[in-house]
Amino acid sequence: MGATTLIGRDEELDRLVRDLAPGLTTLVGPVGVGKTRLAAEVARRRPDVVLDDDPSPERLAAGRPVLATAREPLRRPGEVVVDVGPLPVPGDDVPADELAAVPSVAVLLRAARSVRPGFAPTAADRDDLVRLCRALDGVPLALVRAGERLKVARPGDLLARLDVGALLPELVAEVGALPPEAADLLTALSAFADDFSADAVEAVTGRRYATLWEVVELLVDRRLLAVREPGSGGLRFRLPPLVRRLLLGSCPESARRRHGEFVLGEMAARADVAAEDVATAFAVLDEEAPAHRFALAAAEYHAARGELDDGLTWLRRAVRLADRPGTPAASPLTARQQEVAELVARGLTNRAIARRLGISEWTAVNHVREVLRRLDISSRVEVARWVAGRAPHPHPPAVSRS
Repeated sequence: MGATTLIGRDEELDRLVRDLAPGLTTLVGPVGVGKTRLAAEVARRRPDVVLDDDPSPERLAAGRPVLATAREPLRRPGEVVVDVGPLPVPGDDVPADELAAVPSVAVLLRAARSVRPGFAPTAADRDDLVRLCRALDGVPLALVRAGERLKVARPGDLLARLDVGALLPELVAEVGALPPEAADLLTALSAFADDFSADAVEAVTGRRYATLWEVVELLVDRRLLAVREPGSGGLRFRLPPLVRRLLLGSCPESARRRHGEFVLGEMAARADVAAEDVATAFAVLDEEAPAHRFALAAAEYHAARGELDDGLTWLRRAVRLADRPGTPAASPLTARQQEVAELVARGLTNRAIARRLGISEWTAVNHVREVLRRLDISSRVEVARWVAGRAPHPHPPAVSRS
């Protein structure tokens, strides 16, 4: 396999080379998905194709195929839009000897071997490689940069310290260029781990969906929000994993709490709520007023899924919460901020906190700043004193992710 071979794009490439007609065709897709590489390969195979990301009317009228790349359609007369999506990521049932043939894994391994010749993942590395490709959502540019970092790290180390902002600064710039209303909406929606409905958008934002149509459309056009139409019901939305991982640490507490309440209602209505959404909701509602009600809903949710051991765990917790003689003094911190405060009290630096929690260093810095602000104090020593004056923070029971 050559160093410049285009991996995983055979179908798109063959279709474009065969079908590209005179006029404008625009390849659209998210940051780092490989639009430019694909366009260059098409032009190499079709010498009559003109590459131009901002073609003039005269060029479009010249009778030759014009191929552009963009984050969203150029909206020119007669434009044909072709979506370029991420590369396939490995599923749960891929045999170990076929893993390297999965396009996202192949890109990652090629990049690793370009800086570390002979790199061969061990049996222990394979599961981490699968999780890493999934965490990077099959985005080629992210896979290449992650693969190059395997020169000095094992896949598991890289996964544990994955920092999307450092790995893909282009995505940071893309989000940063959004209008404030769109950026705020996208950050609030990062509370959702799974896909969600228009009702969920209303629940998390506290706004009627009809007032957000144009903002949602902008996010979809820029490939920062995916949309699909299931066989039944209304449209469903989902943040690409890289976008969610980038923004989740900045998701406002109000959005997290609304997300928790919404998930609580969903759990009472259906048994297919994503386990990660359940866990996220519990982290927010654990010490809030709905804690007992949430534990009961979680017990019913797991029972309906046939996960009886997990259901029993939540039921026992509901009983303990019901029997609790009094509610402890409310903390001004969220569950995540409480966790950060305890690590500060143990003397960990911001970098060490980031590694311990699997978040970026800048997210850890923001958490520490928010802890200081909410506690109205100015030093880490004062944080330690505040933590020492409270009872140990309880850890929620594990939530099944099967």
